[in-house]
Amino acid sequence: MITQAQENTITDYLVSKNLSLDLLVEIREHIIHQILDLQWDENLSFEKAFSKAKESWNGEFKMVNYWLFFPTKLPLIARRIISAKYNRMLRNSLVIGILSLGINILLMYLLKSEEIYTVIFRGLNGLFLLALAASWILNFKIWKYMRTDFKYSGKCFYTLYQKNMGLMISCAVGLSQIVMRSGSDGYNFSEMRIMLTFQWFSPAYLFLYHADSDCFCAF
Repeated sequence: MITQAQENTITDYLVSKNLSLDLLVEIREHIIHQILDLQWDENLSFEKAFSKAKESWNGEFKMVNYWLFFPTKLPLIARRIISAKYNRMLRNSLVIGILSLGINILLMYLLKSEEIYTVIFRGLNGLFLLALAASWILNFKIWKYMRTDFKYSGKCFYTLYQKNMGLMISCAVGLSQIVMRSGSDGYNFSEMRIMLTFQWFSPAYLFLYHADSDCFCAF
């Protein structure tokens, strides 16, 4: 059985490894179970079991670069988890973005009326903003992920959801500006290149924010 003082010792160790809150909590649970198994199987004290557990995790906490999403170094295990999660979401959202791009280009050539094109253009691209709003309303877990009062030993901690807020907001604002554009721009393809390129990737980053996570609890 792990006491509160021993659990705090494990938390102190993980805090020093610069993990985000959700990853820290998940890894802490793994280490606690590992220590309990070592104590049961090898009849070790908490100190010796914790020491063996730390040795087995040392390589995972090596600081590495992940320039695509993080400007600073982060632990190797965090990069692996984030990479697996982000790669899956990027693949799915890029497919949606490419389909939307193709449909918009098709509409430029098929629709003769600028007014009809404007309505369809805004409706199609507005679906991405609607999906983002629906994810907030229907997924109640996100609300508690966005709390800002996670503190330990006077230090604030943030989940991956909170760290993605800036990216999500900037993409949502950019996509909102696209939705409000006039359909007349669609008939001048040279002026639409930058906008369409942004539109291609915006859904990817919007859906990056809406991640799946079952590993959450407060300190």
